[in-house]
Amino acid sequence: IAPDTRPALDDALKTALAQHPAIVLLTGGVSVGDYDLVPAALADAGVERVFHGVNVQPGKPLWFGVRGTTLVFGLPGNPVSALVNAALFVRPAVAQLLGRSAPAACAATLEAPLGRGTWRRKYVPVLVRNVGGVRLAAAVPFQGSGDLFGFSRANALAIVPEEAPARVAGDPVTCV
Repeated sequence: IAPDTRPALDDALKTALAQHPAIVLLTGGVSVGDYDLVPAALADAGVERVFHGVNVQPGKPLWFGVRGTTLVFGLPGNPVSALVNAALFVRPAVAQLLGRSAPAACAATLEAPLGRGTWRRKYVPVLVRNVGGVRLAAAVPFQGSGDLFGFSRANALAIVPEEAPARVAGDPVTCV
């Protein structure tokens, strides 16, 4: 844990990177606010930025870079955004490092309508269950990326592609 100051963050990064880990995982400080100091601190620590920002909701401010063989992920400070980014980006990277397959997506049938897509890919928390051999998905009550309690009711994320039309009950959906 490091306070939102450059000296504290620089020290924490120096300690972490000196161990030459396979992955450094940071949460918070990667967006564009006054206390979002991580991108500059990583650059000063010699981490080469690969990308900063992804067109996903929730989780847009994701930061990813490398230093030697170390993968560095900067997850958003919002807990739901961090969890979504961890599922979509960190978990597959860990699986690959371990020589395992990334978690597979699954097909399901919607039990209720699901909103339309926007300019970025949305990941909607859903509860997927098997009923009579059919995999059904229903969105959980969820108030947005700050709603960790609502998110905790889900066991999967339904993918709503960019600009996708609204979906109705009975439509297929892909979940992770």
